[in-house]
Amino acid sequence: MGGPIDTRINPTTPNELAQSHSLAWFERTVIQRVPAPNPGFMRRVYPGFVQLSGFMTMNLDRHVGAHLRLYHNLLRGDGDSVDQHRAFYDEYRAVMDLPAEYYLQTVQKVFQEHQLAVGTFHHRAGRAARTIFRALGKPGRPMICAIIWAPICGNITKSRTWAITAFSMAGGGGRISPRASRRLSPGMAAENPNDGEQPFWRRKTLAEMTPGEWESLCDGCAKCCLHKLEDIDTGELAFTNVACRLLDLGACSCGNYERRNALVPDCVVLDPQNVSQLYWMPSTCAYRLLAEGKDLPDWHPLVTDDPDSVHRVGISIRGRCVSERHAGPLEHHVLDQEP
Repeated sequence: MGGPIDTRINPTTPNELAQSHSLAWFERTVIQRVPAPNPGFMRRVYPGFVQLSGFMTMNLDRHVGAHLRLYHNLLRGDGDSVDQHRAFYDEYRAVMDLPAEYYLQTVQKVFQEHQLAVGTFHHRAGRAARTIFRALGKPGRPMICAIIWAPICGNITKSRTWAITAFSMAGGGGRISPRASRRLSPGMAAENPNDGEQPFWRRKTLAEMTPGEWESLCDGCAKCCLHKLEDIDTGELAFTNVACRLLDLGACSCGNYERRNALVPDCVVLDPQNVSQLYWMPSTCAYRLLAEGKDLPDWHPLVTDDPDSVHRVGISIRGRCVSERHAGPLEHHVLDQEP
């Protein structure tokens, strides 16, 4: 199941619609029967075309703008942006009819009774873990999560309930996307050894850094662009080898860094205020290390003055991951440890 956990936070138009109408109204208004000669003839469903209409009208200005940019990119010959637009909307428009029972139960339990948020939601024999859901959300925003009940392979032998989050980040901060290209500014890496001054990451707090200094902390490992799973019973975090669809797997950099948040809406923007809260960041991440009061490792590009050092020592995920475009179910890609 995917969607907002607490629909009372920053309610959208669908949230308000669910609150202002009875369940019987939804059953009368949007539930239809499958027409002949389609499979499932006469089965009651929430039609896919109704879902898509709702999705589009929620952010109509944004979609209109995206399609205007598509034609501008076509005129400019920007084939990469055109391909990314088409891939995004191919996925966005991939909807299907939902069984009426599932749709109406979701409206009632999630949007009207808020069972996930208040901790009364049950599945089969157990109650969903409310505290874990809260840990995955961001203050002031609806919490997005998905739950999968499935056996996990590898060293995790028993069946577990995983909360899947798009744990990958922007601004490098569930995405921190590595920059499209990485060049160290003069004085940003080794700094002048004759002036006796410590490098900026030892002199300044994260909040005191300039935008250029902040960006340069990203080592380009791209681990933050991997999807991660969390066991909602134990809180155990597991990496997968599945990368964000925008990641250039060879360069370990975002293929569209400037528009990453528009193309991947759940891409998390890392900043000095939230860095200490993102517990799922890679253990080698410079932002995490400095927030914990530690120094940069000796292989970091700012220390070596070499942007490829992160690849040579095997810290990056270059050659060790697959794009989410081709990966299939995430639970098939769980790793035994952080890559």
